[in-house]
Amino acid sequence: MPLPRVIPALLASLLFLSACAASGPAYSPAAKRELGMLKGRSVRLMEKAEQPYEEHTKAANTLMQQLAAAREAAQGRVGNGTAVAQWNLMLDAEGHLVGGFLSRWQADTTLRPAFIAQAIDLVEASFAAMEAFELAKIGAPK
Repeated sequence: MPLPRVIPALLASLLFLSACAASGPAYSPAAKRELGMLKGRSVRLMEKAEQPYEEHTKAANTLMQQLAAAREAAQGRVGNGTAVAQWNLMLDAEGHLVGGFLSRWQADTTLRPAFIAQAIDLVEASFAAMEAFELAKIGAPK
């Protein structure tokens, strides 16, 4: 997984988004809480990927449904296209975040610890960027 190529892109988009925050959507404390909750659930499930996927199918499906629901909630907030795009990346089954990780786990049955650790780092960084974007919105507590 090309971790070095993805993180600079996330940071660059975060800087761009922060600069645009003055004309963007309003801060949502509920969205911020949900990001933290989903980050924790994602990481906890990913940590189990040394075990067979079949043992965690229900949890994986539930997590993907929760992530999709968060995307839908983001779509319902006016001017929140950037957050929706971030959720789309998180859910992408062919990407490098949660959706892609779960797809690979399902296809490979189990994953190696080094791959899991690197994927978790990337997912945590992505959630952190999403949280920072949410906090950068107008009215965000500093």
